[in-house]
Amino acid sequence: MLNAEEIIKGAFYAMEQAGLLINDAALLYAQQKWPSSLVLAVFALEELGKAEVLLQRGIDTASTADKTRAQVFAGNTAHTTKLRGGRGPDTITTAISFAGEIPEPDTAEAAALNHQLQQAEQIATGNAPANAHGARMRSLYVDLPESEIWTRPKETSPSEAYLMVSAASIEYSVPREKFANPTNAAVENAVEDLGYQLPTLPTAPDIHWPTG
Repeated sequence: MLNAEEIIKGAFYAMEQAGLLINDAALLYAQQKWPSSLVLAVFALEELGKAEVLLQRGIDTASTADKTRAQVFAGNTAHTTKLRGGRGPDTITTAISFAGEIPEPDTAEAAALNHQLQQAEQIATGNAPANAHGARMRSLYVDLPESEIWTRPKETSPSEAYLMVSAASIEYSVPREKFANPTNAAVENAVEDLGYQLPTLPTAPDIHWPTG
């Protein structure tokens, strides 16, 4: 059986891993490895979703009974479920429009960014989990969809990578504050009791519009 502190500890571990993954994605993105950076960004979103679910279950457990492993992870194994848990409703388009070096108005780059922002709005809706999961699959595997046109990971565009890596960094940065500076009593108590057992959470990287 797991008590509230043990579950909250797992939430912190998952949050740490989300931060590590998004920072690795940022490094790959800076090296113009678009498909690999996108894949790691989606993995980061999945781990972020897990962290959010675990934190809430830890909070719930503080006022109820200890939970079994099965109860802790119930409904938290599917990729789309974890992605949904990692999504905030408003964070992507609000923050992404101010992230990095925004292209000059009336340029092709600005038009492309506007297109990406429209896609970001869709990502912030209920379709986001499936879209992110599909983007990862396209960037990870060679496939032959129903269109009967081969898809190759190397065809992932810089703008596609920018959208997903930026979104993941933004989505990580918002709940990170909730972990780093908790206001919930159950989380505050767990942080105080666990002390050094909890990791220092990585900061969110800055993602700039691709150049070159």
